[in-house]
Amino acid sequence: MTVVHARLAVVIVLLALVGAIASIAAAANGKSSRGLRRYALVVMAVTLAEGIAGVAVDAGGGAQPRDGSHVVVGLLTGAILPLAFWMGRSRSRRAVIEAVAWTLFLGLALRSAGSGGGLG
Repeated sequence: MTVVHARLAVVIVLLALVGAIASIAAAANGKSSRGLRRYALVVMAVTLAEGIAGVAVDAGGGAQPRDGSHVVVGLLTGAILPLAFWMGRSRSRRAVIEAVAWTLFLGLALRSAGSGGGLG
C-alpha cells in the first residue's frame, strides 16, 4: 500500500500541474471552465483515494513520512479544491479563485509528495 500511496502522490502532482496551467489560462481569458470543474472532481477523487491509501499505510504500521507535517499538508491538499468551489459559487471572480486554488493545490501536492518520499 505504501507504493500505491507514493505513486498516487506523483499522479496528483502531475494532475495538479495540468489543472494549474488550465486554470491560469482560463483566468487570463476571464472565463471559468466547466470542463476544468469536472476535471477537478476527478482530481478530488484521486486525492481522496491517495489519502485513504495513506491512512491504510499508517494503520498497517508502514513507512512513516519524512516530515511530521505531511499529514497536515495532505489534509490541506484535500480541502483546497472543494473550498475553492464553495468560494467560487458566484461567477464574478470564479476563474481567479480557481486559478489561485489550483496553484495552491499544486504547491501543497508538491510539498506533501516531497515530505512523504513520493518524489524522493
